[in-house]
Amino acid sequence: MVVELTPRGTRGWEAPRLLRPLIGAMSRMQVRLCHRMGDLMRVQGQPMLLLSTVGAKTGKLRQTVLCWFPDSDASDNDNSWLVVASGAGSAKHPAWFVNMAQSRPGLH
Repeated sequence: MVVELTPRGTRGWEAPRLLRPLIGAMSRMQVRLCHRMGDLMRVQGQPMLLLSTVGAKTGKLRQTVLCWFPDSDASDNDNSWLVVASGAGSAKHPAWFVNMAQSRPGLH
């Protein structure tokens, strides 16, 4: 699978500096909950996805919890998913998306 890193946006929401540590703590808590609860963790009835990537700059294992949706355009026998890298409306790409786009084969 090839992930193309598109140019970042020019407008959008960005978390204030004071909120960033809180957002990071909440993200770590979601990962722990996902490890503990597994398939029981859902949003609007959809199961959550625990995505593991390798940091583009650090090379460290990174995990994030995402929502996914079945791909209605896929053929009936295809189990395709859609995952949206919106970053909550941010102009910047989410870190997990950058990690996927800049990963090198054989690194995982």
